Amino acid sequence: MEKLEWPRNFLGGSLEEKEIAAYLNRILKSFMPYCSNLKHFLSEAEIHPVDRWWEMYLGNVMLNNGFRLDKASQKGPDLMILLENQKKLWIEAVSVEGGDSIPTQAIPTGAVPDEPYLLRLTSGICYKNQKINGYLKKGIIGPDDFVVIAINVGKFSFWGGDGPFHPAISKVAFGIGKFAFRWSVENGKPKVSPRGFHQERPTVIKKPEITVSTNIFSQPEYDSVSALMFSRTNPLYMPEKGEDITTAYNPLAKNKMSEDFFGFGKRCFVGENQVRYQKNENGLWVDDKNRI
Repeated sequence: MEKLEWPRNFLGGSLEEKEIAAYLNRILKSFMPYCSNLKHFLSEAEIHPVDRWWEMYLGNVMLNNGFRLDKASQKGPDLMILLENQKKLWIEAVSVEGGDSIPTQAIPTGAVPDEPYLLRLTSGICYKNQKINGYLKKGIIGPDDFVVIAINVGKFSFWGGDGPFHPAISKVAFGIGKFAFRWSVENGKPKVSPRGFHQERPTVIKKPEITVSTNIFSQPEYDSVSALMFSRTNPLYMPEKGEDITTAYNPLAKNKMSEDFFGFGKRCFVGENQVRYQKNENGLWVDDKNRI
């Protein structure tokens, strides 16, 4: 019987690389029963290792957190999870390409613009959303099924999208912009508000006269997307159970998920008229003090 292993396309012979190889083959073994075409998957992994790892890793995250993964058709989304009442959860995985290490314009000032990174996120999400709409029209995805787009930036050699208060995924999901302070003049002297705020940023500029939406959840064409998942990690960090994943829940989705749907990683959702951030600690959700 042929022995199927993860291709050694970016691994050498060091002890650390052997550990990574063992990690990849371990999660591959768990993923094998749910892969629709394993040989094709492994041939793709030779060319696009991070892309295929991301898909395989997400499958393992679902299994490790008690979900019922099933073998998905090659004609549909990447992952299919069976739920109660004959409903399904579909996950479309995408690993977007990175750009230059540090944008040239940022070097003199040290200020890194986040627009190029947000554009890559929105581009990947838009591409997957178009595929999802096609699956809906064909009846592969049912009208009552949940749909998640899971986006990974592990191929980025440098990441400038996360700010000190809001992660990049909430910027593209909720249209959150730059941090600012209110400034006024009283009695001839400047007065700055002690509490800052985030400006709204519904779009970013792709090219002159071309803008791209960054408040995806407010757009009707995305109402089939129940949530977005986001991760910055890659195989070299050997994650296991989704501790690296942030899930942003769509409050306007046709099939809305509870913010308790996934019990791992971090989450952001609309609550008390604001975007809230929480992280899972020992099975309990607590407010993320690093976010506001």
